[in-house]
Amino acid sequence: MIHFGRSGSTVIARMLDKHSKVSWREEIVTLAEQQGNNISEWHKGDYVKLIDDLKSEKEFVGFELKPINFFKTPHVSLENIIDHYKSDSDTTFVFLQRNNTLRRYISAMKAAMLDLYHVRADKNEAPPPKKTIHLKLTDLHDYDTDTKAPDLVSLLRGARQKESEMLSFLNDSGLDFLHLTYEEHVERNPVDAYNIMCTFGYLSTEAQEVSLRKTSAGIEKDISNFSEVVQALEGTEFEWMVQG
Repeated sequence: MIHFGRSGSTVIARMLDKHSKVSWREEIVTLAEQQGNNISEWHKGDYVKLIDDLKSEKEFVGFELKPINFFKTPHVSLENIIDHYKSDSDTTFVFLQRNNTLRRYISAMKAAMLDLYHVRADKNEAPPPKKTIHLKLTDLHDYDTDTKAPDLVSLLRGARQKESEMLSFLNDSGLDFLHLTYEEHVERNPVDAYNIMCTFGYLSTEAQEVSLRKTSAGIEKDISNFSEVVQALEGTEFEWMVQG
């Protein structure tokens, strides 16, 4: 699964890991970094070895790669890894995208600032108190696309361009990949994305429960300067991103 982060990947991954035929290893490069590996020195072979060495007691193994995993590596890109495996009939590709780039960016900033990345969906557990952040409107950096910009509109344009380039690469590569979006397949019911992925991978669907709930309380409640953000995007192609 390829994604830019904050797109619903974890809730899908947890369901897939409970499938009788799938072991899901989540963000394997991020985990390798956390274990002390200096990926800035990695070459293509290091990534290939990491993937090829994945072990599973089940029939299939799944994992996630993000563009951010390659920003520190001058010797290899995510596109290089996709090219390496695209002719492998045993490898299935999924691109998970969040169309609302503003909300993805806010979700990433909120997670980093409040250390709130996931919230369990236990029926008996009270939801955490909703907290807001102040969203900077100047001197910005979207770490998930490595886009730096002086203002919010420029940031969104740059990030959208990076997202579009990844989708174009996948389309031009000739891959038979599955394209999911957070808004259509995850936001209302993550089981929909799980079922589609199983069908695409020729797996039977098995009953699953959603283990995580959304960390967002709605954009108006996620940021303390909502009216300023609305004003900053007014009249631009991103005006729709603050609606709903």
